[in-house]
Amino acid sequence: MARDSSLGVTWNIAASTSHRVADVPRLGRYISAWRRDGEKWNIAALLLIGIEPPSSTEQFAGLPLTRKAARPKGPASPFIAADLAFAKLPRDSSAATAFRSWAASDALSLGGGSLLVRGPEAIAQAVSGPQGWRWYPVAAGAAGAGDLGWTVGEAVIAGGEGNVSYSKYLTIWSRSGDKVRFLLDGGNARPDTSRAGDQLGSPP
Repeated sequence: MARDSSLGVTWNIAASTSHRVADVPRLGRYISAWRRDGEKWNIAALLLIGIEPPSSTEQFAGLPLTRKAARPKGPASPFIAADLAFAKLPRDSSAATAFRSWAASDALSLGGGSLLVRGPEAIAQAVSGPQGWRWYPVAAGAAGAGDLGWTVGEAVIAGGEGNVSYSKYLTIWSRSGDKVRFLLDGGNARPDTSRAGDQLGSPP
């Protein structure tokens, strides 16, 4: 919860069941960023991990498949700037270095449905490997107090054998003075946007 209670974050286990087919529930996780408007709380950003339906370009007909990179401005400026700096490190060094450098000491990474990783070293180990990571934020929000914020973005992870996965992510950030670090991070799949003007072919 932010100091001024204008923004809060929840995460936990999520389950998905079908109304059409009798089957066991699919278990995954979720991250929610909540914005308080007066006495009412509304979801500002939501990520489902491991229970989202398969995505295809057809189901998003008429909607933009990719968005422009956000620029640091407004109340969320420190968090957008942090995400952009975070995203630059894998290009200059490695994903492991980037996640180790930008993770808070008690950070959590949610990935792969049931995978839950805690702490900079464990998170760095989980993303180490030959994959090439590229991402940028496209939307963001922040608490009025400026100590808590979130970014949503688009990512591409290229495997060592030419395999490419397209994803989107939600990252929750904390800020103390000039220091910004991520508290929660997770992602899920998005459609292949290689032919839709995806900006991840070059740095934003």
